[in-house]
Amino acid sequence: MKETDFIEKNKKKWQEFEKISQNKSKDPDKLSELFVEITEDLSYAKTFYPKRSVRVYLNYLAQKVFLTFSKSKTSFRETFVLFWKKNLPLEMYRSRKAFLTSFLFFFVAVLVGAVSSYIDPDFSRIILGDYYVDMTMENINKGNPMAVYKQMNEGEMFLEITINNIRVAFLVFIMGVFFSVGSAFLLVSNGFMLGAFQYFFYIKGLLLTSFLVIWIHGTLEISAIVIAGAAGIVMGNGLLFPGTLTRTQSLQIHAKRGINILLGTVPLFVVAGFLEGYVTRHTEMPNFVKGLIIFSSLAFIVGYFVIYPFRVGKKFVEEERVEERPIHTQSRTLSLYSIRTMSQVFYDTFRFYKLYLGRIASVIFFILSPLAFLYLVGVFSISPYGDYYLEPGELFELAFGNSIHFSWAAFAANVLFFTLTTATVIHSMQLIKEKKKGSYLRLWMKEIWPMLINAFPLVLFFLGVLFLVPKGFYLFLLLASPFFVLVIYPVVSGETSFQKSLSRGISYGSKDFGGTLVSFLLISVLAYVFSWMYYNPFLPGLDLKSLVIDEIIDWHTITVFEEFLLIKNFISAFLILIIAHLLLPLIVAAVSFQYLSIHDKQNALGLKQRLKKFGKGNKHFETKL
Repeated sequence: MKETDFIEKNKKKWQEFEKISQNKSKDPDKLSELFVEITEDLSYAKTFYPKRSVRVYLNYLAQKVFLTFSKSKTSFRETFVLFWKKNLPLEMYRSRKAFLTSFLFFFVAVLVGAVSSYIDPDFSRIILGDYYVDMTMENINKGNPMAVYKQMNEGEMFLEITINNIRVAFLVFIMGVFFSVGSAFLLVSNGFMLGAFQYFFYIKGLLLTSFLVIWIHGTLEISAIVIAGAAGIVMGNGLLFPGTLTRTQSLQIHAKRGINILLGTVPLFVVAGFLEGYVTRHTEMPNFVKGLIIFSSLAFIVGYFVIYPFRVGKKFVEEERVEERPIHTQSRTLSLYSIRTMSQVFYDTFRFYKLYLGRIASVIFFILSPLAFLYLVGVFSISPYGDYYLEPGELFELAFGNSIHFSWAAFAANVLFFTLTTATVIHSMQLIKEKKKGSYLRLWMKEIWPMLINAFPLVLFFLGVLFLVPKGFYLFLLLASPFFVLVIYPVVSGETSFQKSLSRGISYGSKDFGGTLVSFLLISVLAYVFSWMYYNPFLPGLDLKSLVIDEIIDWHTITVFEEFLLIKNFISAFLILIIAHLLLPLIVAAVSFQYLSIHDKQNALGLKQRLKKFGKGNKHFETKL
């Protein structure tokens, strides 16, 4: 039987099963009957369509009910024991290649760090920083080379070290979202530091002394970082190798697997933090005791994270292969002209953002970014900001030339940037109906100029109002926004003449004032909330800026450049400007879909287009029409 015939024959039964399984008041008899039939369909699909998505979908349905039943019967204690006894070791076995890759990246980086220190004695200063090297040299001269571990009291050091180590592990893991390269980069950076650190003590004749002290806690700590790197690589591989799934589905599955591995490192960091806070400081301990602690830690890592996973993997050989269980959703066709509810406006906005962000981002990165870079070079050359690290609000004002940083040059630059992004979004929306293929940048260079000309006066007006009107009038501007935001699509796309497009947008704003205001306000708030991924004003420290970006900038500027604060402020302002333009398409797309919905309601353009295709397309769609 063909796969399409198989799906057509059974899809009603599967849909009924989904509906019943989602209902809180389930019919157990009917559910049981359908469950038996679906498991039979799954067996059939595994035999005849093993690499097709229908097999994945049926497996998802069957396991959904199984997990529902099993969860209700499993206590927290049993779940906890099962995680450490089976789930984590099995996941480590599945991810053994990622674990080996992570270890090799780190190990080679340690060797490179040591060799680099051998070639260039000042390499350790570049990697570790002058302050740490000078402090260690002073401790060596005093006859107490490991005094750094005795500076804080035990409890304070335990908490600070543990929290910092968990943060580093999370950083190594989350960087895996950059197609695994981010995790590999941080593993290499930490490896360089460790290699340079150990070689520094070697040339001082203190290799054994430092080894027996540092690795008391370092055995667990470094191993946990390597394991976190494996978790990041697993997640990144989901993006690199999605297989038959979409990249979003593959990322969801592999991120879950990576998180399970990351959770396994938490106890390691707690014990490592305890050892560093309470044990490592006792440098006078006999070498035998130090060696015993190091050997015991290493034996546990090798035993639990290397040997035991192979035993579990061989025991549960049928479960070794990861079963993909993507969430099945009924897709909605994205079209320009359609009468939309508010929820559908949001759905189409985010679907458009998902489908076309790559094209929009290519313009932002290859066209807008170089211009923004030159603009900020000009800003910082006029007024260097290197005395202190600017707050996010100050960086925002600096990047956009607002408030005390206002200048006509900054205003002109931002008019250009917002014109580029707005015109690019509208141009991408035009591709929904035209379906053009080929290089987007080449197409953009060919077709964007009329839209840039149309967008320029609108952006000039909007930014002029935001920059020049006193803040006390912002509430009035918000209430008047429906009359202005709906002109964006018709004016920029050039549907009709500039005057008619402007008049039509303002007219539609009066026809659906409330819906437009709510849509504009909600999507703007959502875009602002998404910006918290970069900087969270309510939970400082739990964002990419604090966890990732600031750390990376510090590692590569604080020991290299004298004016590192100037460099840090420049990079941060540049990132804020780029992130704002990556979020702007959400707002432009939402108000455009709102306009298109009202326009279709007034003129039935979507219906007319479907009538033109009647008799030429899919018969199933025609019956629905």
